[in-house]
Amino acid sequence: MSNREKYTRLCEQEELPLHAQAWWWEMASTGKEWDAILLEDAKGNITAAMPFHLVRRLGIPAVLMPVHTQYHYVYTAPDAPPDIYTHLVQTFEETCRKRHIGWIQLQGFYPAPLLDAFHASGFDVTERVTYRIDAVPSRQEMEALFSENKRRQLRKAVNLHVEDMTVEAFYRFHHACMEAQGKRIDYSASWARSVLHEAVARRQGRLIAAQNANGRTLAAMFLAWDNKQCYYLLPSYDPMFKKSGAMAWLTAQALEEAHRKGLQFDFEGSMIPSIASSYKQFGGRPITYHRMEKFLNPFIRVAVRLRQRL
Repeated sequence: MSNREKYTRLCEQEELPLHAQAWWWEMASTGKEWDAILLEDAKGNITAAMPFHLVRRLGIPAVLMPVHTQYHYVYTAPDAPPDIYTHLVQTFEETCRKRHIGWIQLQGFYPAPLLDAFHASGFDVTERVTYRIDAVPSRQEMEALFSENKRRQLRKAVNLHVEDMTVEAFYRFHHACMEAQGKRIDYSASWARSVLHEAVARRQGRLIAAQNANGRTLAAMFLAWDNKQCYYLLPSYDPMFKKSGAMAWLTAQALEEAHRKGLQFDFEGSMIPSIASSYKQFGGRPITYHRMEKFLNPFIRVAVRLRQRL
């Protein structure tokens, strides 16, 4: 049995977060390769595991996060030995060198001993921030979390209603919204058909739209969840109705869904100040996670750094 198959079986036995689940990695890596690092004890029990995504950049193999996969997770068994993280990072780096990986970049919520192990292995460790509401209140109490600006937007949107969307309709709407703003959508139709369809089929996701009385879609989002959190993904709005309050209203509907399910709400926050400010205005509090990066090929280091400066 391959590591990938063993990791899939592990996910069937353990309640792992959304972005750690094997089906997510399978769907989000559409057309690409993903694999897993596994550590096992003498009896063949998995003591630690982590998936990783293989791509090519500038013709060189790299380990990067799959499209719209904000968080990477590492599983460890309750009885794992104290040095498990050091062993895991060493095994991961050895695997990357054997596969001639030139660039590694992962990000997620990592425990302090794992951060130390990455740092000791020469990884650059940087902080990033998401925004989360730990206890989503009822609709009657929810607006107390919001800024006056968000409450004002909600008052504009009293005549809207929620509709579920098909994957195809969602992608067309998002694509058109980005095009109207002079931007390019950052995921493909095939990615949408894989990930969004699977999430909905597994009852771990909804594609919801804010529509007006004429049935026109003003805003939409992909809402996904696991057993602990709801995730705010792929929000989009028609720029013709930017001031309608539709996006704020739809976000309130998503929060209400999280409340009904008894889940935390993760905005999968942005490091872009304007987006971060919007999430804070909904009552989201900053939560730190970390990005790990290491270049095993000096050429790709120079190329990546040059591109980042452009």
